Parts: sequence; structure tokens; C-alpha cells
Amino acid sequence: MSLNKSERNYIRIILQNESNNLVSQGSLTNGNCPTDLKSADVCVVCVCISSEGEKTLNECWRRSTSCLGLLCALQLGHLQYTINDLAVEKDQLQTSKNNLTTFKGLLQKENDILIKKFTDLGKLVLVLYLTLLTAGWKYFNFSIYYTSTEKLSWTESRERCRRKGADLVVINSREEQMFISGFSREVWIGLTDAETEGVWKWVDDTLHTLGYWMQDQPNNSNGNQNCVSVQTEAHPLNSWNDFQCIYKKHWVCEK
Repeated sequence: MSLNKSERNYIRIILQNESNNLVSQGSLTNGNCPTDLKSADVCVVCVCISSEGEKTLNECWRRSTSCLGLLCALQLGHLQYTINDLAVEKDQLQTSKNNLTTFKGLLQKENDILIKKFTDLGKLVLVLYLTLLTAGWKYFNFSIYYTSTEKLSWTESRERCRRKGADLVVINSREEQMFISGFSREVWIGLTDAETEGVWKWVDDTLHTLGYWMQDQPNNSNGNQNCVSVQTEAHPLNSWNDFQCIYKKHWVCEK
């Protein structure tokens, strides 16, 4: 049924978004939708207005239904596109999750290997430590020390240390001096001025900078006291004394 010019009614199309804000509106006349109704994410409200009676109103609703069908088709198309896009995103997230799971597994394996190596190393260190203790060595501040049970001259003592892959002890700190003084026996240390009188050098060829001499020492008594020992009866920080190198004393090796 056609409407003549005097009977022409119209359908007002109102487009609203999800926040109920007006997006677009236009008039539907003679079954034609306005060209500005192109938004996808909208809620469509079609309102028919007629003043010519039921017959004209029915025609109005028929045309309104056609317009709504077209808009529903557009909405369905957009919905399908959104679903496809979400499916792709889901697949990407699943791939990322799988990659992270694989990476986590690799890290766990590496961690297990490192823990095993650390445990094995700890066992080895313990075995070596016990072996050294059994052989008479003591550990202190990242070095190991051997205290003799026999007495030898300074030169002989140094030779014995070298046979053990070590040398007479070189004292580099107050803490090390206290440690050596705790052996409760007179011991040769690796300090001598045999090369140049009055120039005290360690067996590693460094000049001594720390002095823990007893009072009035070194005195080079009789002109040939060129080797140093730690005296047990003296204060730990004032216990060095020079002696003739041929004297027989206990000795301390360090490596």
C-alpha cells in the first residue's frame, strides 16, 4: 500500500550507544533508510508516528520492520567479526601460555641441574675439608694452614712447606696474626732479612708493612738473627722475634 503525499507518515530512527547517548537519527520515508545509519555498536529504537489511523499505522510498522531487519543483519555481521577476532586472540594467548609452560619446564630442569651440582660440590668440599683436617691442615679466611709436629730450622721448615705445595705463612692482617698466635707454640713464619740486613721481606717477595714485634725487637743479637718466629709467651699482637735461622722450631705452612 502506498501513501499519498497528504497521508505520508514517517518513521523516526534513533540510534543510541550503550550509554544511551544519541549517536544518530533520521527519517525513514517510503521504505528507504537514512544514509547516516551505519554505526555498528548501537542500540536501535524505531518509533512510528501516525495521525491517519490504523491502516496507515500498519504500513508504517511494515516499513519499520524492514529497516530493523537490515540493521540486525549488520549487527550480526559485526558480532561474527568480533567472535572471529576473539577466537584469534584466544589462540594467540594459548600459544603464549604453551610457550611459557615450555620455558618454565626448561628453567626447572636447569635449576634442578644446578642444585645437584651445588650439592655435589658441597659434598666434595666437605670431603676435602675432612681430608685436610686429618692431614693436620686448618682452614681460616680462605686459606689453609699446616702446623708441624716436629722442629726444624727456618730453611728446612720452608723446604717442607714447599713439598706440600705451600710456603711458610705470610701474615697479611691482624686477624691472621691472632690466628697464628693461637697455635700455642713457637713457630717459624715466612719473614726474613737474610737478603739485606734490616729489610724484612716475606717469602712471596713482598715487604712487610704490618709489624707485630715484641718490645725492643728486632735487635739482630750477635749480628745474625735473620728469621722471625711467633712467641707464645708474648701478647698476640706483639709476639714477633728475630732468631738465628739455624734454630729448630715448629713451623706453619700456608696455601
